[in-house]
Amino acid sequence: MKNTLFFLFMFICFQFTYAQFSGKIVYQFEYQTKNNLPLEDVLEGTKIDSVSYTINEKAYKSVSYSNGEIIEEYVYDPASKKMLFSMGNRPYYLYLKTDLEKFKSDVKLQIDHTHTKDFLGYSAYKTTHPTTGEINYYSDEITIDTSRFSKHYFMQWNEILKQTKGGIPLKTITKHNGYTEIKTAVNIEKQAINEMDFSFDEEKMQVAAYNNLDEVIDFPDLKDRGFWCYQAVVEQNSNRLIDGKDYQLILRFVIHPDGKITHIEIEESDYEYLNEAAKQIIETCDLGFEPGLINGLPVSSEIYYPINF
Repeated sequence: MKNTLFFLFMFICFQFTYAQFSGKIVYQFEYQTKNNLPLEDVLEGTKIDSVSYTINEKAYKSVSYSNGEIIEEYVYDPASKKMLFSMGNRPYYLYLKTDLEKFKSDVKLQIDHTHTKDFLGYSAYKTTHPTTGEINYYSDEITIDTSRFSKHYFMQWNEILKQTKGGIPLKTITKHNGYTEIKTAVNIEKQAINEMDFSFDEEKMQVAAYNNLDEVIDFPDLKDRGFWCYQAVVEQNSNRLIDGKDYQLILRFVIHPDGKITHIEIEESDYEYLNEAAKQIIETCDLGFEPGLINGLPVSSEIYYPINF
C-alpha cells in the first residue's frame, strides 16, 4: 500500500512539473547598437519596451507597449488560423493566414543542451536559427501542446514547436542591420486562460497583409482617363509647388475584391497642404488598381502607394 501511494505521489509530481503551459509571460526589451550609434538612427520601426504574451494549447495573444502605450496587438484565431493584428488607427484587422503552403519550411534548429541559462528559476537551453542566426532559450518546463499548431507554417512555428517539444522562448536575441534586439522574460504566470482573453470583434473587417498575398500588388500603369485625372489634380495644386522640388506623399488604402477602394489614409507626408489633393487622386481617378490574391482568389488587401506632385 505504501509503495502504491509513493508511486502515485511521484506520478502526480511528474505530471505537475511537466504540465503543458497555460498563462502569461511578460518580456522586456533592450537594444544594443553598433559603434554606440543612437538607437533612433538605426531602429526599424517603433521602439518596443515590453510585450505581454498570453498562450495556451489553443491560441495566443501578444500586446506590445512603447512608453506605456499599446502600439500593436494581435490574437490568433484557431478557427480560421489567422493572426489578427490591431495596428495604429486602422478601423480593420490586418491578418496573416498562418497555414498557407508558401510559408512552409523544413528549418532545422541548432540545439545546444549543454549551453544553459537560468530565467526566473527555469533552466533553459540554447537554439540558433540556421538562416537568420536568431538565438532563443527554451525550458522543458514551459511548453505547450503542439497538435493544434501543426499547420502554423508562418515563421516556421510548427517546425520550431516540434523541435523544441512545444517550447516557448524565455529569451530571444535578434540581430538587425545596425543593432541587436534582446527580448527577455521578466515575469511568468501559470494560470488557466479564459477564452475571452483571446476574443476579437468578429464584425470588424479583415484585410490581408501584403506578405499573405500570392504576389505583391502591381502598381497600375497610368494611362487614358486615370492619367489625365491624375494630371488635372496635380495642375490644380501647381500654385502650391516650388519649382525644381520633388513632392512625394505615401498613401495607404484598402482594395476590395470588387476593386472598390476604401480607408484612404496618409501614411507619410511632409506637405500637409497636399494631403487632401493626394487623397482626391485615389478617390476620384480610376487608376486601375486590382485586389491582391490568396491562392488565386481576390481578397481585401492593403496597399501603400506613392503620389508625386
